Amino acid sequence: MYLSRRSLFAGLAGTSLLGLAGCAGLTAQQVAQKVVTDVELIANGFAKALPTLTLPAQYTAAVARLTAYMKEVVTISSGISASITKTAAQPVVAQIIQDINAALGVAAALPLPPPIQQLLVAASILVPVLESGVGLPVTVSASRSSMTPAQARDYLKSFKG
Repeated sequence: MYLSRRSLFAGLAGTSLLGLAGCAGLTAQQVAQKVVTDVELIANGFAKALPTLTLPAQYTAAVARLTAYMKEVVTISSGISASITKTAAQPVVAQIIQDINAALGVAAALPLPPPIQQLLVAASILVPVLESGVGLPVTVSASRSSMTPAQARDYLKSFKG
């Protein structure tokens, strides 16, 4: 079964509003910690998924690209810490988001197993939360998902690979 762009991006419409609402009433330090935690969850999920990412030989090039984007998220995530300023965090988070979106683009053409599909969906749901957390413009998607940012975090925490 192939992951269609429609199903991959399903449910992201309200995510940016949920992401912004999720930071309401928090101090700057709490928002920074939330961003750090979300980046770590995504990076850890990707790190766990990488060893299990195997598909037939005809998908070798696409899997290599997907793997490269996921590895880059894992590597870049080390540049985020709770003590980083919003301004300093913006280019790091922007690169992580760019890699997540690139991974989603590659994944749309691959017959990925459902756990990895869900991992990518969970990561994409946290994108608007990351953007709002560091003061980047929040992207809005026309799709819908039944997964909330809290559920995405829970999925990423429990992901076994």
